[in-house]
Amino acid sequence: LPSGMLGSLLETLHAMCSEENFSPTDLFVVNVLTVLKSAPGFAMETMFLSKGERATVQETLSIVSADKELISAFTF
Repeated sequence: LPSGMLGSLLETLHAMCSEENFSPTDLFVVNVLTVLKSAPGFAMETMFLSKGERATVQETLSIVSADKELISAFTF
């Protein structure tokens, strides 16, 4: 992941979840988060997320009813 891109991607996914027509059963956001956690450099990039970005991630995971494995990948 290019430096700084993770935060932008996570904010975009959160914005998608905040749309009026979003359904928690929409797997697109979950699929993207699942791919992100396996990307090279993911763990290092999470260290540079701001407090606000971390809160956004947690809210997004809650909205999409993420499973325990996905939640643990984004636990800071």
